[in-house]
Parts: sequence; C-alpha cells; structure tokens
Amino acid sequence: MKKRTPSPVPGSAESKNTRYYASHRAERRGANRAYYLAHIDELRAYRAARGEEHRAYDSAYYTAHRDKRGLQSAAWRAGHPVRALELARRAAARRRGAKVCAHASCLTLGAAELAWQLNPHACYICGTPVWRGVNLHMDHVVPVSRGGLHCAENMRPACRFCNLSKHNKVVA
Repeated sequence: MKKRTPSPVPGSAESKNTRYYASHRAERRGANRAYYLAHIDELRAYRAARGEEHRAYDSAYYTAHRDKRGLQSAAWRAGHPVRALELARRAAARRRGAKVCAHASCLTLGAAELAWQLNPHACYICGTPVWRGVNLHMDHVVPVSRGGLHCAENMRPACRFCNLSKHNKVVA
C-alpha cells in the first residue's frame, strides 16, 4: 500500500514554503541553473569522485524495488502512449548505433510522428497509399547502418513491401 505524506497544516511554515516554491518555480530554476554554471567544475569533480558509490546505491535500490519501479513505468507508459512509443523507437535506434538528432521538433513530437505529418501519406518509393496500422513503415532514406540519422528529415513513409525489400540500400 502506498504511504501517504500528510499535507501541510494551513498557516504552517511548511504550507507557506510549499506555496512559495510553487509560485516561484521559474525563478528557482533560473537560480539553480546559474549556480550549476558557476560551479560546473566542482560539481563534475564531485560526481567523478563519487560516481561508483552512486551507481552502487542506484543499483541496490533498483534491485530492492524492482516491482514498484515496473508498476510506475507501466503506469507512465499507459498515460503517455505516443511519447513512450517514441522513446522505445529512440532506444532501439541507439542500440542499432543510430545517431539521434537534437532538433527540438524531433525531440518533442518524435521523429516518426513528425515525418508522418510532413510527408504525403503515400509510399515515397512506389507511390502506393499507406495507412497507419495497415501497411505503413517509416523508412530511413539513408539507412542507420550507413550513418543516417534517426530524424524526421531522414524518414519517409513507405509501404511494407518497399521498405522490407529495400534492406539497407539508399534509394536514388
């Protein structure tokens, strides 16, 4: 059963702090960022000196709370299906050795979703109409195995047949 933390008593110092921090969030973020930039070398040295200690603690915590973490992850994925799918695609691309782009639009919307919105809904190789859930594949124009980015600029909608028969060739 989840342990509930009591809410602050109205009028208490804790209640005032909670309200203050909520209303000054952007200001606090700016101050934290300024502190980080002013002390970046010290913070990096601290992390480097204690990196192994933190990794051991994180590993032990994860092992001890594996079920809880799994439930939290599943709940997040259920609440954010589009973002979860894009993160899974990015992870798969990283495993394949893809260079993932850092365009703001690709990071927020997702490379595949953005490519789907930007391109006509037809196979870019043969021109056959494609539909999500039927015959849609998002193809990398320059294959990841040949150094292509996992990015909306490098992805086009393709029909299943064309994409699977293309393998890792570059279509002229």
